[in-house]
Amino acid sequence: MTEFTEIPVLDLAPLITGDDTTQLAADFADAYGNIGFAYVVNHGVPPELREDIFAMSKQFHDLPKAEKQAVSLNANHRGYIAINTSTDVNSDLAEVTKPNQSASFMMMREDAKADPELYLSGPNQWPVLPGFRDTCEAYANAMTRLGRQMMGLALDAIGATDKSILSAFETPTIWLRLLHYPPLPPQAPDDLFGSAPHKDFGCLTLLAQDDVGGLQVQTPAGEWVDAPPRDDAFIVNVGDMLHRMSNCKLPRDKQAENAASIRMRARGWCLAGRA
Repeated sequence: MTEFTEIPVLDLAPLITGDDTTQLAADFADAYGNIGFAYVVNHGVPPELREDIFAMSKQFHDLPKAEKQAVSLNANHRGYIAINTSTDVNSDLAEVTKPNQSASFMMMREDAKADPELYLSGPNQWPVLPGFRDTCEAYANAMTRLGRQMMGLALDAIGATDKSILSAFETPTIWLRLLHYPPLPPQAPDDLFGSAPHKDFGCLTLLAQDDVGGLQVQTPAGEWVDAPPRDDAFIVNVGDMLHRMSNCKLPRDKQAENAASIRMRARGWCLAGRA
């Protein structure tokens, strides 16, 4: 792993347009092999769709408490998670004893019914909010397409010739999480976070922030570096599954305890998509 002070930027235009991605795959290997994070631009997701989903997220979180609790998180991991109800007890980056200062709405792949052969399958829960479901599904579909394309790029980046693993992403397990981080109280303790230090367990996380920001990523030396928001980019990080699938090439150092570690310190709105 390489020490860093800024997060690299990957231009996905060749991937989206179907052009030669040889250099892009090399850049991907460098960014995710050495750092574990990158901004991605020219990603093909319409900016108006991103604006729409942020607007819908705000409308949802502005609903009365009772209406949000009517779709509280269920056993299939879909629905509303209220503030002060989620503590990352499995973090290996910090001793987390305080709940995350965030509220969120979780949706996953929309299935007609639960299928025991498919992990966490089933229908989503939807609030009574005009346009909310349509907007969430449109955004999730766009991000799922992008996630599939980036998984193919990841295989190219590590020199994989057998691409059969991509068939596992034809019916992917996805999460779209609409997060709201209220302001932290004055003189909040150092161990109170919007989202406590953690690593993601999936393959890829594609994240959008509003203009408030607050996201930080950890360097191999344990320093925290700001990841400023960009309205033209998503910040994408490698999760534990892709780390293992790549035989520890992404990120490259098998012993990198801080590989792709993130936390959220400030207030604001955030969209996290995971595959």
